[in-house]
Amino acid sequence: LLALILFAMSANPALSRFDLEPDPTFLAAVASFRELRIFETPFPRPGPSEGLPASWKPSSEAPWKQGDELLSMLDFLQRAEDSSVPSSPPFSELHPDFAFACEFVADPAKFGVNDLVAWRANQMSRFAKAAASLEPWNVKLLALRPAYLVTMDKIGRQLRPAVIAALTDAIVWPDQKLAFFMVKGFPATGNLPNSHCFRAGGVEASIPFDKLMESNFTWSRSLERVISATARAAFELEPHPPAFVKGVTSTLSAAGRLRTAYERTLEEHEAHLCSAPMTLAELEASMGRGFARLIPRSCIIQNGKARVIDNARRSLTNAALSTKEKLVCCHADSP
Repeated sequence: LLALILFAMSANPALSRFDLEPDPTFLAAVASFRELRIFETPFPRPGPSEGLPASWKPSSEAPWKQGDELLSMLDFLQRAEDSSVPSSPPFSELHPDFAFACEFVADPAKFGVNDLVAWRANQMSRFAKAAASLEPWNVKLLALRPAYLVTMDKIGRQLRPAVIAALTDAIVWPDQKLAFFMVKGFPATGNLPNSHCFRAGGVEASIPFDKLMESNFTWSRSLERVISATARAAFELEPHPPAFVKGVTSTLSAAGRLRTAYERTLEEHEAHLCSAPMTLAELEASMGRGFARLIPRSCIIQNGKARVIDNARRSLTNAALSTKEKLVCCHADSP
């Protein structure tokens, strides 16, 4: 029995990060996702580096990355259009997953699919059925959220961490911590763990994270004094600043910017995107003294819109950030 439990835990690394054992329902969902083969070709394909241009060398830390030398979809279509044999586009120059997608859509019958629309609808139906079976697991995992995240009900209601955990196991996704961070909260500073989904690179922190945290108590009180003094001075000059009106307001006084930033924060709370405003004493009573790093919020007018800015540079939160990966926002046509 112990051997079976250890095998189940090792086979489901995403769920094991919660110190929970997968039950038959979870394991069945993982199997269903694997059977769908949504994320892999239905025939043996080259490995991560086989069949690719010699210039494409994936990082050993993140084997699923697109090389600069691989063609984008626009380049690919242009090459196919210019080709003297349109029916034989240069699939060999594409990432294997992307090449298969192009071949599959171009000629689904070649892979035993006569009605592509019906096939897709059936795949989605099977996916939805497997995902729905995990709803009790979603409830169980969301119950593990920290108290300060529970207030974000709108975000919480949209999360399906059990589905993410099952998919992570089913397709052997490199970032096995994804579901865990969806529940517990993603780290935003300090030494961020690798996702193994991006190229090596990143940034080095200029301030040690432990030193930043040691200064939280002093920083919080200093920021509280500055904000209080600024607000008092601004509202003494203008006790009742006008509200921001989109398309009408071009400038805002200091009091107007403070009022707008506060109103935007209330709107975010009413939309269940953040907790209600609280004093420093209330925050420390909820999270512990010196646990939170305060980030000052302000408001600017940009292109006729009131934009709220959270200044993580001023709080030195950004300075304590260290990553070993370089985040890249890929195009929709990236494999």
